[in-house]
Amino acid sequence: MTVQSCHLVRNRFRLVNREFIYYGKYRIETDDRSQSAYEVLSQATLSLPDPFPDYFATYSLYGTSDPSAFMQEADCDAQDDKTTSIWIANAVWSPIRNTEASDTHTSRSNPLSRPVIYSREWEEISVPVEKGWNNEALTGISRAADTEGPIQNAAGQEPSTPILSTKRIPVIVAKKNYATLNEIDAIESTYGDSLNTGTFGAYSAGECLFRGITASQARYEGGVQFYTGTTRIACQKGGWSYAMVNRGYKFLDSGVLTEATALDDSGNEVPVAEPINLELDGSRTPDGSIGTIINYRTKPRISFSGIGV
Repeated sequence: MTVQSCHLVRNRFRLVNREFIYYGKYRIETDDRSQSAYEVLSQATLSLPDPFPDYFATYSLYGTSDPSAFMQEADCDAQDDKTTSIWIANAVWSPIRNTEASDTHTSRSNPLSRPVIYSREWEEISVPVEKGWNNEALTGISRAADTEGPIQNAAGQEPSTPILSTKRIPVIVAKKNYATLNEIDAIESTYGDSLNTGTFGAYSAGECLFRGITASQARYEGGVQFYTGTTRIACQKGGWSYAMVNRGYKFLDSGVLTEATALDDSGNEVPVAEPINLELDGSRTPDGSIGTIINYRTKPRISFSGIGV
């Protein structure tokens, strides 16, 4: 049995609580009655002259459209006359409420085939601050007001303890359905606390940190048991290296580890009272010059291609 035609015979709309809701009534003719209403409706989406709208299609009739209204309700019923093969079907377009725009599944869909649902969260981290703009002029070191440079006191010395600032970074949140808990456990075991080796979305290698994956309790839909895993990946431009200020009480003098000294009030050499800045080759940074930073990566790198999100 096949659908012969599908005609739009009536349409109307309602405005309820600031939402536009649209209705369409269709007359469907088949070559006999030996078919389920579901199959009739499925075939009617491909029938002329007025195809029945696909599930989740946006509203569009007679040149009028509403991209915010989606066909989310439908019914189909055979007419009482036993001598004919006429069916009446109704479609309702309405705005999406309390669900994800990309989640178009129905009870007949396999939950394991649904696309990944993405969202964003934010987390705060503390980062060391090495540079800034001085509001006041530092005349002793010839630094005019509002000059960007290292954070120093009026004598040109940098603080012995780092100054920390709070930084907000985005976290990619991805929800995906899995058949077993073992799949979710394997992802955590493989990628836990690791960095990406290649590009991941808009981020370069080393900028994405796998924060973990959580699992829901067992869920059931359409006769299928599954678990929803929620993956979180924190992303920071510039990467996740630990920036260590290159300072110490000793330095390398022609490759020899040497105690750093300074002159006291009497002109005698004495050990320095605070750490000195060092160059990347271990030599002593000249007085008045900006020190250096050594960046250390403390987490392993791995390709994120196998995460599946």
